[in-house]
Amino acid sequence: MIETLIETDKAWLAGLFEGEGYIGYTCNGVYRADGQSSGCLQLTITQKGSATAELIVGMAGFGRVSQCVGEHRIAGIFVYRLHGKNVRRFIGALIPYMRLPHKVQQVKKALEHDEAKRQWPRKMVKVVRGDGNTNWVYPGTNGHRKPRLEVLQ
Repeated sequence: MIETLIETDKAWLAGLFEGEGYIGYTCNGVYRADGQSSGCLQLTITQKGSATAELIVGMAGFGRVSQCVGEHRIAGIFVYRLHGKNVRRFIGALIPYMRLPHKVQQVKKALEHDEAKRQWPRKMVKVVRGDGNTNWVYPGTNGHRKPRLEVLQ
């Protein structure tokens, strides 16, 4: 649906993203049993009040809105959130309308990281940390915490 929006709507969404949005690669350092990282490409647009965030969902045709909750969060803040292929789809429609060089650079960096991640070999090795716990890492790295590791064959 985002691909069929008129140009002024795409330009409005691009400006909203440039002012209130974030794109990046989330990686929490957690690995699944098959050794794959649980991180992914993510895009968020934060708004005070739900009306604008819900409008974005209606215009784009995908994504979800969640309210920030908890003691450390500001009440009344809503987040439009996308992951993975929907981020690439959303940004692909909007990047021609983006004007802020630092935001365009942020988008390119996130997309390059995502592409490299998707091209990365799927095979990881299981390692044992000094405390006896196991972790999955890519060969030639020490993972996120960089403990002393012994590779299991």
